[in-house]
Order: sequence, then structure tokens, then C-alpha cells
Amino acid sequence: MARISIILPCHNGAAFIADALDSVLDQSRPADEIIVVDDGSADASAEICLSYGSRIRLIRQSRQGAGAARNVGVWASSGDIIGFLDADDSWPPDSVAMRLGQMAATGADIVFGQVRQCRDKVGVAAPRIGPDMAGRLAGTMLVRRAIFEHVGGFDPSLPSGEVIEWTARAADAGAVMADCDALTLYRRVHGGNMMLHRPDASGEALTMLRQTLARRRASSAA
Repeated sequence: MARISIILPCHNGAAFIADALDSVLDQSRPADEIIVVDDGSADASAEICLSYGSRIRLIRQSRQGAGAARNVGVWASSGDIIGFLDADDSWPPDSVAMRLGQMAATGADIVFGQVRQCRDKVGVAAPRIGPDMAGRLAGTMLVRRAIFEHVGGFDPSLPSGEVIEWTARAADAGAVMADCDALTLYRRVHGGNMMLHRPDASGEALTMLRQTLARRRASSAA
């Protein structure tokens, strides 16, 4: 049976991290390993994680950003399949099982699921923002470890677009992707969300597009 590692990057997530961890621990298909990478938090995030005892592995580092934190988690993990959850989001109980089933059925290297955006709270009773939709986000993604070993980790220089850039790089490298129709992520929309405070996000998207085009031109020339 495949071994599953779940990685949670966290920066000042004390208000939410317990909800995230509880949702991982409550999965119908339990994770074999749960790693929290505390990315320079100045609040009680680390103390909350430590209160879970041996069920959680905590890695602390200075502030380096979500991409770098995810990379640390990936290379420290031992799973054949890797999932990610942001510290302010949560999963419904069958999130891992549904995506794992789709991976087995399709032979995909990467499986994405549906996301539900929620106002301030997460869970089935939380106020929704719009309908459920397909979401290529870290929290909806389940990935075979071999893909990271093939294409490398997330780009730590990107403050918020590292998942989009990595997904494009994986696709260019031939990774097979599939979508799962099941709800797999409750995404919490709140005042501290990174993208709500990123006026330079459009410039970052343009940089990622240029990188992708340059990579594809280089591949075609080769």
C-alpha cells in the first residue's frame, strides 16, 4: 500500500492550524505522516502543533515563504504520495480517499479536486462564496513523489504563485494529471489571505508565463 505524507506550511497560523490538523487527522484514509513546516511564525503556531504529540512532526525554519516551506516538507517526507494543506484551510473527511481513488483509477501522477470557498470559517456549515469548482491549488493536489524527484520542488522566489508555476513545469515534463469531481478542500477566505494583499500578483503571473514560454521554446529547440 502506498505511503501518504501530508505537508502543511504555516506562518502565523495559530488561529486556524488546529482546524487544518484536525481535518487531516479525521481523514477516512489516514495519512502515514503529517509534517508541519513552521515558516518563522511569531505566534503560538508551533506550540499548538506540539500539543498534538507524536501524531505531528514539526519542522521550524526562519521565514522563507510558502514555496520554500513546502520544499522542506517534501524532502523531509517519506511518502510515495504527497498532499498539501495550507494552515488556514481544511479538508472534508474523504478528501484523501477520493483523490487517491481517482489516482488509482486513472494512473495519473497528479490529481486535483473540487474546492469550496468559505467566508471566515471552514466546514460543511461555513458560509459559502459561490459554487464548488475545480481548483488547481496546493490543497486540492495529490502528487506522486516521483514527480518531485523528476521536476524538482516549488520555486521559492515566487511569493504566491509557486503552485501554478510548478504545475506548468510538471505538465511540460510529461506528468499525467486528472481531476476528481469530489469536494476535496474548504478554502477559508479571510482578511489575512496572502492574495488579498498582493498588488503585484499580475506582474508575478506575467513572470511565470514568460518562464513557461522560455522553457517550452528551449525544449522545442532541443
